[in-house]
Amino acid sequence: MTALQRIRHRYFTTVFRYISFVLSKPRLVIMIPCIVVFVMAYNVLYDFTIKRFNSQLAAHFGSVSALNFNTNPRPNSQLVSQLSEIDFSVPKSLSSIVLAWNKETIIDTNGDDNVFDVRFFTAMDMLVSNLTTSFDHATVISPLSSLPIDITSPTSLSYGHRRAVHFSNYVIKFFNYDINNMLTFLFFNKLMKSNHIIKYSQSVRVFVIYDQGSDLKEYLTSVLPDIGKVLAVDTIITTTNTASIRDFVHYYFVQNNSSLPISVFLTVCNSVVFTSVLVLVLLVYLSIANEHKIRSSVGLLIGWLVSGLIASTAAVSLISQIHNYSSWRLIFEPSTMFTKAAYMFAVMLLSARNLFTTINFLSNKSGGESDLHKRLYYFYTGWHGLPILLKSLFFNIVGLFALQCVGIYLLYYYTEGYFFSYVSHRFARVGEAIVVSLVIDFILQLSFLSAIIVIDLKRMDLTDYIQNHQNFNISDGYMDSEDGESRGSVFEGVNIFSSLLLNLQAPSDLRPPRKSLRHSLGQSFLKVNSSTTFHGFGWGVLIIGLIQLLGIFIHWVLVIPYHLLNDKSSIMGLGETIILHNSNTLIYYLELISILLFIVAVSFLAFKFSHDPATTASTPQQFTEKDFLPDARYFNAIELPKGFNMGHTLDIIKIEANSKTSFVVTIGLDHKVLVWSPLSNPISKPIDISTTLQLPNGSKTEFWPINHVSISDDGSYIILINYKYGLMKCFERQELCYKWEVQLTEDLLQLIANKKFKILESFFRRRTVPGFLARKMLMNKKATKGRSRRGSDASTTSVASAINGNFPPPISMKSHGGQQRERHEPTEEQLSKELLRDEFTIVLETGDLISFSCGSGKTKTTNILEAVYGDVADGLSLISALKVTTPRVNDRIVCQISNSDLIVATAVNNNWKFRKLPIKEGTYNQELKIQPLRAPPSRTRLNDFSSVYQEKIQAVDINSEDKEKPKSISDFQINRATIVSVEFVGMIVIVKDQVAELIDIQSGIVLKKFNIGSFKPSTFRVSHSEPTHCRFCGCASIQSFSILYEDYDSPTLIIHTYKIDIKRSKTNICLRVERDPREIRCLGFNAVTDHQFWYNNIVGWELTDVNMVIGLKRKHTVDDDDNHGKDLDSEEDFTANIDTTDLNSIIEYGGLGSLRNRNKKKTKAASNVYKSDRFTIDKAWESFIITVLDGQMINYQIPLNNKLRDTDLIMNKINCVKKYGYKSIIFNVGNLSEVFYLGNDKLIENDLYYSGTNATIWSVLEEDAQNNGPGAQLKGDSAAKPPQAVNSELLFINKRRKMRERSNIGGNSIISV
Repeated sequence: MTALQRIRHRYFTTVFRYISFVLSKPRLVIMIPCIVVFVMAYNVLYDFTIKRFNSQLAAHFGSVSALNFNTNPRPNSQLVSQLSEIDFSVPKSLSSIVLAWNKETIIDTNGDDNVFDVRFFTAMDMLVSNLTTSFDHATVISPLSSLPIDITSPTSLSYGHRRAVHFSNYVIKFFNYDINNMLTFLFFNKLMKSNHIIKYSQSVRVFVIYDQGSDLKEYLTSVLPDIGKVLAVDTIITTTNTASIRDFVHYYFVQNNSSLPISVFLTVCNSVVFTSVLVLVLLVYLSIANEHKIRSSVGLLIGWLVSGLIASTAAVSLISQIHNYSSWRLIFEPSTMFTKAAYMFAVMLLSARNLFTTINFLSNKSGGESDLHKRLYYFYTGWHGLPILLKSLFFNIVGLFALQCVGIYLLYYYTEGYFFSYVSHRFARVGEAIVVSLVIDFILQLSFLSAIIVIDLKRMDLTDYIQNHQNFNISDGYMDSEDGESRGSVFEGVNIFSSLLLNLQAPSDLRPPRKSLRHSLGQSFLKVNSSTTFHGFGWGVLIIGLIQLLGIFIHWVLVIPYHLLNDKSSIMGLGETIILHNSNTLIYYLELISILLFIVAVSFLAFKFSHDPATTASTPQQFTEKDFLPDARYFNAIELPKGFNMGHTLDIIKIEANSKTSFVVTIGLDHKVLVWSPLSNPISKPIDISTTLQLPNGSKTEFWPINHVSISDDGSYIILINYKYGLMKCFERQELCYKWEVQLTEDLLQLIANKKFKILESFFRRRTVPGFLARKMLMNKKATKGRSRRGSDASTTSVASAINGNFPPPISMKSHGGQQRERHEPTEEQLSKELLRDEFTIVLETGDLISFSCGSGKTKTTNILEAVYGDVADGLSLISALKVTTPRVNDRIVCQISNSDLIVATAVNNNWKFRKLPIKEGTYNQELKIQPLRAPPSRTRLNDFSSVYQEKIQAVDINSEDKEKPKSISDFQINRATIVSVEFVGMIVIVKDQVAELIDIQSGIVLKKFNIGSFKPSTFRVSHSEPTHCRFCGCASIQSFSILYEDYDSPTLIIHTYKIDIKRSKTNICLRVERDPREIRCLGFNAVTDHQFWYNNIVGWELTDVNMVIGLKRKHTVDDDDNHGKDLDSEEDFTANIDTTDLNSIIEYGGLGSLRNRNKKKTKAASNVYKSDRFTIDKAWESFIITVLDGQMINYQIPLNNKLRDTDLIMNKINCVKKYGYKSIIFNVGNLSEVFYLGNDKLIENDLYYSGTNATIWSVLEEDAQNNGPGAQLKGDSAAKPPQAVNSELLFINKRRKMRERSNIGGNSIISV
């Protein structure tokens, strides 16, 4: 092992140990870094915390009244007026007089030369009075100008020792707390500080402005002996530069807050920067709360603020110690509130991005808590073996360096002399402080904030603990609010501001109206998230940095005296204040220890309110390298071959599958139509059913394009429809030929020409046979070979089970004569075909219901609208239609009409009967009232929402002054009218705009209304757990009900799962409650809670019959700064779940769309994949399953056998994803198709809820665990799985199976008698 390998091994071993320590002792990981950084920052924090508190105490106990001096409420007013009236037309001089104690007086006072003495100030007051009154036009600026007391000229004998001490304490308090620090440093020099308080000064500066030509030094020599030999002149520095004198007066006005324009400007700038800080904090909180990844949003926000505060102050303290500054204020001197606040804002802004990166990496709960150590490992080593945040740190440091270079260049270009040297030096120190603060914040992100997030992910709130352990009464344990919603979950997942603005705690009728400003503001707060807030973060930081840099430069230009600094006389130098000694007493450290004890006590008190057994573990959990290896989970896959001999040579643009058959039809850009049998072993060569048609001129052309394709339940018949030629063909797979072709009628051809021919629903059905005819045909059935005494060797149940008759088959009793007569009857195969006649049915938007006989092609047309409305059907159309299968009625169609009506069509003896379905809306345990459905907007075949736009235009008040007209139709996105079946329980879900309604198709009762978002057309799905008998009433009940759809604006899969969260003996949703107001024991949809799960970067997905989603998503790369995927342009490169019957849509979203879009800009992740020589789908995407019950996502690797080259395909993309069977999907990449599934290879299950199968999501996962190992087991809460001890007779599946078994046994026994 080389030295580099040993270092690498030690590094990763240290990372493993640190992760173990974080997971086992997160409290210590929080406390230790926080305390260490706080101690480093205490030197700076002291001035903003303890010192401020001490100043209030000093102001309370050190009053002026105890000195018996006359107070002056406006001490600077006279001086300010004198400075304002200076006539600079007359040459002036400015002198700085440095005063100190006379050496003889120091000997008399035992060597105490502190100028904070009553005798010194009295003598200085006498000197100032003499200069003001006797010297020519002199204006004196001294420390006495700011004192709010009038010092007369009593002798020192008038003061006792106590009074002198009080005066000294008062003066020290005043110049430390009550005056600007810059004025204190202007007047006093050679200071000594104790506990950050100036208690000693060796000299005082007095500034005199007077007419040129006067000898100030000679005047002082003559005056000082008369004052009492207390003062001594140390130095006198004089300048005659008028610009420097003006700068000094301006500087004094600014520091003394006597310039109104400058004060207003500084106040506005301070307000802007503080508002920016508050807005940033608000955006961070809303982004955390709205993403629903962190349970304690406020707690994490406070932790982030604390880390930013102590990191920025600790950096200032470190920089001051590195450069050996006597005070940290020298970094920002001359400091203003704006520069300090801008420094804090810059640190917080750069830290916010790292915060959301940390949240996104650590709070990805798709894998559950058991892989938290893997997320931490990737978080600490995900960027070339280094922490993920290190890339952002480098980016921030480089950006700051570039910004600092720009600032120094501007200073060099516009300034000169000592001003440039001083300002550039201070600017460099501020940049160093920001860099150091980012490094400290980076360390806190890896420890302090990461441990907070770990505790948040693992903790259990006290309210949850009570809810999980409290026993509810079954009869009255659940309380409903007046509006039928649970009050316990009103605030769950909603930020505080939106909750208050929208008044979510109140009933719906008391909430603010939708058009009010309050409602709009609350909705806007709900839409804030990290991807939109920090979109374009780099450019945003650059712009904000330039604005802040400009603001700091303007402040420095206004505050710093430019000409005075460049004056060669150096009468005043900023940052040249000498601090002789800076010490801390025992009180200073006692205060520090007290604060640390307070922080520890409050922290452990906060930890006490969280129930986290892992944080109290006695020994850390140890991890090894094997624990951090990715789980090798793979789907079982069936790959359909490609190429000239086997499959398609160009991209596949359409896949058609029927979950009841194993056969699949694919259509490619090579104009091939292939029929596959994926379950055959080995996979046989597909059947090419591409065909031609004969034109009227006698020539032949290919049957293309294929606008619609359907396959029957048993795979025997395949229907192809061509709109271009108005032709329909039926292919019979068993005979490998086309049975018939039908030319569409003139009316249908006219609809195609007008682009109004739209198939809303198509399906195959088996025609019913009347009971008497079925008995007659079965009695004439030819006997099998070999004689039987009773002629009952062949059971008729096999044939009867396939007949959809009105009566059961009779007993077949044949004599020898009867058998002789049957010799001339049709064969058994011919008789079965005669009985089992299929027909293909389509429902058009115009209301036409057309049935085609699969055997002969005969057509039968019925108009639904004319049958129901008669002559008033003009202007009406169907907007959606769906076939619904229920246990007792196999063939039923539900249609939604443009006038808001629902029509149910039922096949009775092969004739369709129609009826209107009245919609009944009611509340729990109240009388139901019949209400009409709200009319949805009329929609064209292109999903045009022009009617809604016209309604918006008409709704605007013409006379209103503040009217806002919609700009374009594209501003309004409304969901397409959709119907989805909940087949087993005989219900449907209808989508109207952004509301989905669950309706019983037998009674028309609306069981529940669900609020949904905007979704892509054809992506709306409904799922539920396996139905069981309700334990109370015996009706059908389900454990969960889910709504799934893909977001319209982004590749995001959204799942709404509705469950009953109340802990009681029965938690299933009873489907009888909303349909029977007398039922009061069970809980229905009125007691459910909406659990939302969002999954980003989804490429394609499908819902299976076992309440599980299988799909593919983009692989997350380290270069992706945002995990949400909303800012990723994935729709240009990846198409998810395209399913349309329109040729234009097929070309746009299918293969030809690839030709048009192949030159578009790819995303970074995609472009990195396409740069490789060999393109494989496992490099760009990964597969997954989602258990809809609890929203858990389990990632799987894509098992790829054959690798695709980039040159083989027009575009590497996923065009189609279809459900295959009951637990698998089939998708294609280019011209390659694959089937993904889990568990065993039995993928086809006819009528899952009727055939008696035991296949559930739990059995699928258990079988997958046997194949992939324990790592593939479901990591969710085991309580989500139904108890195995429940009587299996409650399952409807088992009940149907036993009924069928009894019927089969009974039929065989009767025949055998």
